[in-house]
Amino acid sequence: MAQTIVIGSTEENAGRKLFIWALSQRAREKGLQVGLFRPRFSSRELGGSSQPEEVLLLKEAMGIGEPLEALAPEIPLERPVPNEDPTELARRIQPHWRKVCEGKDLLLVMGARHVFLDDSSSMVSDIALARALDGHFLLVVKFQDIPRTLYSILNVLSLLGGRLGGVVVNRIPHGEMDEVRRHVSTRVPLGSVPPIFFIPEDPFLAYRTLGDVVRLTGGELLFGSEYLERLIGGWTIGGSELLSGELSPLKRLYNRVLLLAPQEPDSEVRGDVAAIVSTSGRRPPQALMELAEKRRLPLFVIQEDALSLLDKLDKVPPSLTSKDHAKASRMLFLLEKSGPLESIFQGLGLA
Repeated sequence: MAQTIVIGSTEENAGRKLFIWALSQRAREKGLQVGLFRPRFSSRELGGSSQPEEVLLLKEAMGIGEPLEALAPEIPLERPVPNEDPTELARRIQPHWRKVCEGKDLLLVMGARHVFLDDSSSMVSDIALARALDGHFLLVVKFQDIPRTLYSILNVLSLLGGRLGGVVVNRIPHGEMDEVRRHVSTRVPLGSVPPIFFIPEDPFLAYRTLGDVVRLTGGELLFGSEYLERLIGGWTIGGSELLSGELSPLKRLYNRVLLLAPQEPDSEVRGDVAAIVSTSGRRPPQALMELAEKRRLPLFVIQEDALSLLDKLDKVPPSLTSKDHAKASRMLFLLEKSGPLESIFQGLGLA
């Protein structure tokens, strides 16, 4: 029977899906057969469960050929299952689990977005799920501050003990990395739990494509549809210093936002202009459109003003897609740089 590990997170955008993807990539490099499982629960009182969009994304990203209904079966329950009584849950879930385990060495079970939040759409906590499947649990923590990070780790450790197979503390600001490591190592001795991985806030993982920005803003792309996969690493209002030489006439495009190409972390030099946004519904003069097209700078128009656009770009995180293989490889690199990823497999008996 495949070794089973439930992967849950502390909150939205913690990096749970990307971690699952990266871990599956590393497992396959080891020659392991990897499966994916995300049971969905429903009841008469609470109705049906949510649609398995996340499972579909990972199914496509990981190249899993099994049908979606096998990976994300809907399982009816009479009532929510408390953490301390997973027996009935195990009876209902194990037939589906055994089927998807066939021919696999490792089964990655997608847990909830928020391990500590009562989620009426699932009815079942990650803690109960790990116990019912007799599996291990991996916690992905979105770093907010040291007290909340310690609370999350110690709480799950108290509930699961030896079932806790590891912790990923993700999105730590670069200037706080040493302090976070020191405090966590002091309060949670590394020998008392499986490995803790400390992952910095990484600009590459936050990159969007031009297509993502157009869709997010509902903008009208005037030209440049062939550049929709172009990476966007930042943005700025105005940016006159970036519009020099042949691009100088574009300074006459008022209320503009420049979308910038990615740059090296901690670089003091802004990235090159990757696209131009004309805000407040103002369509550029024909001469400026022709110049931007000549310079291969996609240009689109949005109805919002520039500040509203920047606020949206800052607050709405980029969505992960099944084409983001480079991001999965980057997460794998950061994990292995933080500590020996092999220790997770050793804890599962898959060294």
